[in-house]
Formats: sequence, C-alpha cells, structure tokens
Amino acid sequence: MALRFSSRARRRLFSLFSVQKPPANDRRLRTAVGLSVEALEPRCLLTASGFSPIDGIRNNLTNTLLGSAGTDLKRMASAVYADGISTPIEATRPSARLISNVLSSQAGDILDNRNLSAFIYAWGQFIDHDMDLTTTTPGNSLPIAVPAGDTSFDPTSTGTQTLPFNRSVTDPNSGPTTNTVLQQINQITSFLDGSMVYGSDSTRALALRSKRSTIRVLTSGLA
Repeated sequence: MALRFSSRARRRLFSLFSVQKPPANDRRLRTAVGLSVEALEPRCLLTASGFSPIDGIRNNLTNTLLGSAGTDLKRMASAVYADGISTPIEATRPSARLISNVLSSQAGDILDNRNLSAFIYAWGQFIDHDMDLTTTTPGNSLPIAVPAGDTSFDPTSTGTQTLPFNRSVTDPNSGPTTNTVLQQINQITSFLDGSMVYGSDSTRALALRSKRSTIRVLTSGLA
C-alpha cells in the first residue's frame, strides 16, 4: 500500500515510496521525503469466548497451564531441605533476622547512584505483586529467631524473642505424601495482567464488577 497525493504544480500523483528527489518548486513534496507508510497488520474483534479466563489458563496456547494461577512456582535453583523432601534447614543456617540486620546495617541514608527516589522500589513491589503471591498455612509455624540485643525486637537482650512466621501454602501433590520435593504454589497468574488489582479467580473478578458487568467505581469519600 502506498500513500499517494498530487503535486500542486502539475496535479500529478506521486507514490511516497517512489519519491527520491522531489521537484525543487514543490514544498509539499519536499517535506514528505524520508517519511514512510507501513500497513497495519490485520485486526479482528474477539468474541466472548476468545478471551483467556482471569486465572491465566490458555494464555499460552502451547502449554495452556503455563503461568496460570494455582501452579507451582518456578525454581531458579534446586530446593535444599534438611531431609531432601520438606523439612526446613534453618537449624544449620543463620537466623533470617540476623542476615537482615547485617545487610541493612548503615550509619545514615544512602542515596541512589542514579538519583532515584524510594518510589522506584515501591513500584517494583507493586509489579512483583502482579506476578506472584503465596499465602501461608495457618498453624504451620516456623518462628524466626531474633538475635540477642536486637535494637527493635530484643532491646533488653533476653535472647528468647522470635518473629512469628508460618510456612507457605504448598502443592498437595508434592512433599512427604508423594516422596517428592515440596513445592510452593503461585496463587495468582505470573503474567503482567493486573492480578494485584483484579485478582486471578472468578470470585474476586465478580466481586469487583457491578450488575452491568462494568468495573465498580468508588464515588463516596473522594477528595
């Protein structure tokens, strides 16, 4: 497809793709040199059945469950359990609180070398919540030991303080019952699809919509 227009001087039709050196007395043509026109790819409207469901299933047509809610989180390294299956290995490792204190120890503010504000990490956290979410299992407690003398949680140096922590929800098809490595579940989709706003299940999706199937908008209490 070519863009065609007429020369004011001689009323001739020129193709934008064929113009190399426009007539010196034709200003309109001179301004067009270097431009290009690209045809858009074919578009069609999707039917209601053409949209992937909110849980992310069939978003990948080759592997229909890939990235969908309720699938196991992908490991970047092999799991390391004390028994090779599911038992935590914290008994032989430093406390998570101790590691946090060491890495975060600083005398004052440290400015970003790119002059970025704290908003950048807040935005990163927001985007992270669109890709993964794993809740904890009630009653499956795994408290974190607080180092004695911790200024925030053990200022009197009792050495007995802990931080409450529960283990993550896991895949029932993994762990001791199947004698396989315990795996944790991603309860939302791993796609950038607004899961932290719209959810990844039909219950949340319906709760956010009005009877007219439009997104609910809060109109009260706005400044």
